[in-house]
Formats: sequence, C-alpha cells, structure tokens
Amino acid sequence: MPLERLATYEEMFRRGPVGRYAVGERFLIWCTQPTLCGLVLWGQPTVADMQRLAHVFDRGEGSGIAVPCDYVLDARRLDRVDGSVFADMVAVSTPRMTEIVRRVRRQALVLGPAALPSAVVSGFYALVGARMQWRLVDDLAAALAWCEAPDPAAIAAELEGLVVEVLAGTAEVDRLRAWLRDGGLHATLDEAARALGVSARSLQRRLGAGGSSFRAELEQARLAAAQRLLLDTDHKVAAIAAEVGASSESNFIAFFRRLTGHTPAAWRAARRE
Repeated sequence: MPLERLATYEEMFRRGPVGRYAVGERFLIWCTQPTLCGLVLWGQPTVADMQRLAHVFDRGEGSGIAVPCDYVLDARRLDRVDGSVFADMVAVSTPRMTEIVRRVRRQALVLGPAALPSAVVSGFYALVGARMQWRLVDDLAAALAWCEAPDPAAIAAELEGLVVEVLAGTAEVDRLRAWLRDGGLHATLDEAARALGVSARSLQRRLGAGGSSFRAELEQARLAAAQRLLLDTDHKVAAIAAEVGASSESNFIAFFRRLTGHTPAAWRAARRE
C-alpha cells in the first residue's frame, strides 16, 4: 500500500506514523510498519534540522512504533555537514542514548559517493552508536533487507520515487537558499521573488511543497551566518545581530535562543571550548 503524505511530522505522529511519511526542509521521515521506520537526508542540514529530528525521535514513543524498532538512515544525498551541525548531532544524541539503545534494535546507514559527508556521518556513529547494532551499506534495498523489511526492493523503489518527487520541486528553493546566503539576509519575500525572477506566490508555493516557508528559510540563513560569525570572528553579539538582519540585539538573542536553545554568547563559548 502506498505511503500517505501528511503535511507535517507533527500531524504524522498525532495521527500515527505507520503507513505515512512527512517532508521537512532537508529531510523526509517515513514508517512502513511498526517495526520499520526511516529518514532521508539531503543538501546541507542545519542545527535546527538536527533539533527537529530529535523532536521526531521524542515523539515516537507511544505513537504506534514498536520498541525496539529498526531504522534506515539514507544519507546518500548529503552535500555537506558543517562542524557546528556535527557538534549538535552529538549534543542532541548523547542525553538520549539510553532511550536510543532501548528503542532502536538495528540501524542501517546508507552512504553515497560524497566522501566528506559520508565520513562525518559514519564518524558520528562511531562516537555515539557503539552500543547499538548498525551497519554501513551503499544500497537502500540492501539496508531494508538487513532490517528484514517485507519486499525491500518494492519499498526502496517507492521511497526513491517519493524523494525524487520532492527534490524535483526544490530548484527554486535551492536558488533562494544560495541567494539568501550570498547577501539576502535583510530581504523581504517580494524582494527575494523579484531577484529569482518568480512571483511571491509561486515561491511560497514551492517552499510549502517542501515543508518550508520564506520566514523559515530566512531564519535558517540568518542562523547559519550568525553561527559562522560567532565561531570565526570575535565580533560582539550586537554587531553580529546587525550583520544578519536582526532589528535589535535583544531580538537577535531571543531568535538565537529559540532556534538553538542557547544564547549566542553561551553557544560561542561552548563550541570554542
């Protein structure tokens, strides 16, 4: 039976994840049966993505997913994993390790040809995955077979089709992210749409199809820029706030805390330490 798409992962877990999937900004989560779920990652994940995925894991308890369950992580489409994202992968996983070991029976990790992202992801598992059963493979169907999925070839074909469909609509989204990253941190939706040569409505529709919005993309671009400045410079927080488009230092601190759980100063100190 084809997987049913739900608008958000919150709705997916509210209604029950089995037989359904949901799309985030740079990930797709799916669950074919109570004992088999998975995650597809692409592009360049952010710290906020890692925190959302931690929230997805937390929501899984009592949602109809079996304990323990098999999980498949498809990381073949990753372009890059920043050091700050790797640090947060470890940070969000470490306090959950007891729960992870209890709830995860096996995890198959599907890696692609991009050497650095593959090395980062496998390095993460070497750090935090030593107490669970996991395996590196280069084929999705093989990963599903190792997790004893019924008809792994058919499930792999369906998942590939879903991801191709999602990514087919991301060309404008990718252009927007590059434009924001390269100097659009102070832009409005209308300004961004004009720069990309599309209507604001069309851009919003494309973003919505991928589970995002202009506000979310702008916030992620501002957060990524702020984190780079916090790590790579000694600029004061007020200067960084102005550079990334915040209306005031206090608003920037509140924004940063909302997305990361830390103040900019605390985040900088922890990463540098």
